[in-house]
Amino acid sequence: YLIRPPYSDVTELCIGESLDILRQLSRPVGIFFQETWSNYEHELLEFETATPHLEDRAVVLNGRTNSSSLADWAERTNRCFLYFQTQPQEHWYPGDGIGAAWRRPQEWAP
Repeated sequence: YLIRPPYSDVTELCIGESLDILRQLSRPVGIFFQETWSNYEHELLEFETATPHLEDRAVVLNGRTNSSSLADWAERTNRCFLYFQTQPQEHWYPGDGIGAAWRRPQEWAP
């Protein structure tokens, strides 16, 4: 129900085991938001499996604050990495964050 016009033209809903889906991708990925099983090794394997399918200008996001998997993958693949921390004011929840990784513009294909 989240993928509807106008986004249905640029998204594809895939349901199944994440690594199987990533291996079978048939078109380039511009945005990869990793939000699956919170386990360092599994997250890293998902990033590595997605790597050959990423466009030069792809942005890779991870909503896990308890793992350094995206930062480590970004370093291994020579990508920039930023972490954004949320800090709710006067709330019982301490906050969360999101990591982002991308290639430097000078590394994009012409």
